Amino acid sequence: MPKAKSAKKASKKKTSKKSTKRSNPEIPEMGEDELKRLQRNRSKGARGGGGDWWVPEIGDNRFRPIPFLHNGEPHVLVEQVTHFNVRSDGPISCRGEECAICALYDEVDKKIWDSIKASTKYLCNALVVVDGVEKQVKARLPKTVYDEIMNRIDPDDDEYVPNVLSMKKGRWWKISKIKTGPKPMNVKYKCVPLGQVSAATAQSDPVDMVAMLRDPIDVDMEQEIANDLSI
Repeated sequence: MPKAKSAKKASKKKTSKKSTKRSNPEIPEMGEDELKRLQRNRSKGARGGGGDWWVPEIGDNRFRPIPFLHNGEPHVLVEQVTHFNVRSDGPISCRGEECAICALYDEVDKKIWDSIKASTKYLCNALVVVDGVEKQVKARLPKTVYDEIMNRIDPDDDEYVPNVLSMKKGRWWKISKIKTGPKPMNVKYKCVPLGQVSAATAQSDPVDMVAMLRDPIDVDMEQEIANDLSI
């Protein structure tokens, strides 16, 4: 009998209901000093990157960027500069002024150059609305959208909007993606903050976008790829 009693207790403990309470995500608040730092560092980001990303769809997209911390400092958007179509096993990160692929500008014909030239995107954590439901995603945005957001945090810009990136006192944005022709790249973007000030809640801890970006490949390997492309 003592053994049966012990088994009953063990069974009760095993099936006890677990708490579903989630700890609050660590989201930095974007104060005036943080916004000024973002403006100073405008377009200065890490290179490369990979993974699954949300991109705006044709039509209107409801979007809200989520700030994240890197080395204790708040960030929102991270620059990603990548070369596609240069090797069979995927794109490579651009090295900037010392990039051997960028140096091919005057050495290859325009058709080849258009397929390998650097592509610049901006990565961020975000809340988006999909089928009427808020969803937290990793987003990849074009420079047009990046510029619209950065203009709104610059007090010297005519389009400045106070607290626009705040999760407590900020705003949602409408990103409109409009087709301008038959090809996939024939699109243009408009991005405006919506008028209603509101608080938003992240669903999980935002990803450190800076930490996840990969470094450029080995210099010698990059030069070898460039040599092959210039033949």
